[in-house]
Amino acid sequence: MKFVQSFLALSLVIGALGPVTYSLEEKKSSLNLETLIPGDELLRYFGASCETQGTWIQTARGQTESLISALKKIQDDKRCSSAGEVLAQLSIFSQRLVDLQEWSSGRRLYGDLSAQEQEILLQLSNTDASDTYTIDLLHDALRSVQIELATQLSRNESSKKYDQILESTVLADTVIAAEAVLNQALLNQECLLRQPTLLTTIASVTGMVGSAASLTNPALSLGLASGTEMLGTFIGYFRNHRVTKQIARANLANIGSAFQCVLESLSNQYCRTKDAIDLIDLKASNAQTVENDLEVAVRFLDREIPTFVQWLDKVRFGTLPNSKQDANRANEVLFEQTALQAIKRAGIGWIEQNRSYFDTAGSDQEGFYILKRIILGLAVPDRSSGQDYYSETLYSGSVEFIPYYLMGFTNASQVPKAFGNSLVGFSQFDPYSNEDHRVTIPMPTLDQVKSIFTYWVDDATEQVNRKLNLILQTDPGFVMAEAHDLTSNLSKLSPENALKRMIEFLKQNSNIASNHDGAFTQIYDDTIDILNNILVLLRSDEIDKRKLVEQVSHEAQLAFGVTFIQNRLELLVRRAIFEKYGQNRNQKNSLQILAANRFLEAFNSVRGNGNLAMMHSDMQKSLPLTIDTINAFSEVFSKNILKILDYYLQQEQSANKQKDRTLLKAYRHSRAELCYGLLAVPVWPENIPIDRCLGVNLEALIPGSPASPAISSQMIKGPHENRVCEHRDYFRISKIYQEWGHR
Repeated sequence: MKFVQSFLALSLVIGALGPVTYSLEEKKSSLNLETLIPGDELLRYFGASCETQGTWIQTARGQTESLISALKKIQDDKRCSSAGEVLAQLSIFSQRLVDLQEWSSGRRLYGDLSAQEQEILLQLSNTDASDTYTIDLLHDALRSVQIELATQLSRNESSKKYDQILESTVLADTVIAAEAVLNQALLNQECLLRQPTLLTTIASVTGMVGSAASLTNPALSLGLASGTEMLGTFIGYFRNHRVTKQIARANLANIGSAFQCVLESLSNQYCRTKDAIDLIDLKASNAQTVENDLEVAVRFLDREIPTFVQWLDKVRFGTLPNSKQDANRANEVLFEQTALQAIKRAGIGWIEQNRSYFDTAGSDQEGFYILKRIILGLAVPDRSSGQDYYSETLYSGSVEFIPYYLMGFTNASQVPKAFGNSLVGFSQFDPYSNEDHRVTIPMPTLDQVKSIFTYWVDDATEQVNRKLNLILQTDPGFVMAEAHDLTSNLSKLSPENALKRMIEFLKQNSNIASNHDGAFTQIYDDTIDILNNILVLLRSDEIDKRKLVEQVSHEAQLAFGVTFIQNRLELLVRRAIFEKYGQNRNQKNSLQILAANRFLEAFNSVRGNGNLAMMHSDMQKSLPLTIDTINAFSEVFSKNILKILDYYLQQEQSANKQKDRTLLKAYRHSRAELCYGLLAVPVWPENIPIDRCLGVNLEALIPGSPASPAISSQMIKGPHENRVCEHRDYFRISKIYQEWGHR
């Protein structure tokens, strides 16, 4: 809730800029947007729409700092006099972006490691069984990656700010809050007339956040719609105020890339949403057809594997300590929980104890020194009671940066540097007496410091509580009883039943092993043995439940974490899908799902046990909204796009005359990508002659991989549904060829 409130507070940013006293139409003649707003500034927003989350969250952080700087410069303007009151809120917003970036970074690293493991397993499956040297090397590499996977999974679970259940809520609320900021910006026109670049700075920040959220997961319900609406709002601003002429004066190649990004983003959003809708329909279908086999595989990835793995995670942490080290691990978490409670109480007491001194400070400089002393008291562990209240989770970051963080700094790059590029020690930090220490971060109020401190400690407490909930499952009998419990998870499926179904599924799909030689067959056989041995243990009459828990832990090799068995199971299910559908070229629909990687991508987007009807309804509503935005973009910028296509054609002709095949290929590819983006427009723009795109295609990325079909008048005039995903499918099919050798 604190996170949501901090974003809702961000909506004050533009509302504080001042009252509206006249309309933009009434003063249009006094505002020359073509000269006051650079083309790059306008395009920064559009460029945000086709990149990954991490990149644009990082850039949004930088733009937030620019916005803070801009607001600080104009806070003395009477028309924008209230801007200074929201600077602290922007600092908190920037910190949330830091948290979100760190969280997503961990997820990406885990994904990269998982991909490495999959690659090693596939190499093992294709290695001759007699090549023991290579097999030994691959096994060593596999063990190394699995250890890293287990470590990263543990790190993600202990440090991430938002767990998986809240992911969609957090991102959707982020987009909604950012959209509110943009809409309010359009209303506060008097301030914008005097500060015209302010709008594009705000649009850049909100747009990057919105694009990142929309592209992260097509099942983001509100986030999906809000991200599209935000882009539509900004396009509407261009249409209403006729600021597109100046774009022609900017670098055409850069603009072409930005416009192509918008079309790519919107078409991908449409296609991924449609994929997810199809998958929901598949999951909800009860038809007993040949496709039902695929539905069974979906269910295993959706229910059986997660249910079993979650129980194994409890087994891993539920084993009673059989060494002093195990006992110390549990005690450390208990001590840390108590320490955090003490740190919070002592910190708030310290703040209130010094409030009267801060409130009666005779000058800003005196107030700064008092605030600095208070922050130092918060940042250093309390030893006044004779006990050292220390939390490894709380002080896990840079100790030197902690006091700056409590003062409102969001990253170390904002802190003045000492010799050797190290941070200036906080006790020496004095912007009043040292010009080198002057920064753009405004001095916070005592209440703002209290708010940051409380969030800092509460966040660490939440992380410790999650660890404690796992570690305190020390009753082996309870852990083993949960294996038979139908109510221990949202799927209403007991871990034992999930285990039995997985064994049956793998035995029924034994062809995934028989069609391969060497190590892959060994992986299949070993996995079956592991699952059977665990099932025997679950049915055992053994009275000593602690012994059973330890044996399950040994069989599942939980010393490596749950990823050892989880990745094996997911690999075997994926291989079963490939064997069943990838080899049957007559089943066109299934082949398309495989070739474009739609099935797994869409499934992972809607993974979980949410209300399918609500998700289906939200996504259905988002499709026409996305199409409306594509149409609006085409209408506003079609003339600019034509100029870019003509520019590419001229450069192609010039390169051809000079016999420069490299440049010729590069400009032709750029034209092809923009033309393929235009295929997402339901009706081809009347301002763009189709001959600018006829005959172009996207060439094969890898020798032997498929190229895209050449654009023809028949394709352009054909059904929108048949061409809207051509660009996305080209890259998906190329990826599948690279990874599976299948086209």
